[in-house]
Amino acid sequence: MVRFDAQPGRAALAPVIGVLPPGVTGEAILTGLMVWSGLLGTVSLELFGQFHNVIGENPGDRDAFFAECVTRWAAQVGVG
Repeated sequence: MVRFDAQPGRAALAPVIGVLPPGVTGEAILTGLMVWSGLLGTVSLELFGQFHNVIGENPGDRDAFFAECVTRWAAQVGVG
């Protein structure tokens, strides 16, 4: 596993590191990017119908799935 506070992990995050305050760790940046991409991916999959036959079609199924995603993303960033 690559540590994102050391090379080459830190080099991979160079574009975003350049615009953030110096105290933000590579691990925090990586976690934020993972949560952000998860959120965008989940919303995109829902909007374009890609959860059909994957997530239940009953009332509340999609809401329950999204609520679980948010709970896990919150835990990843340490607020859940």
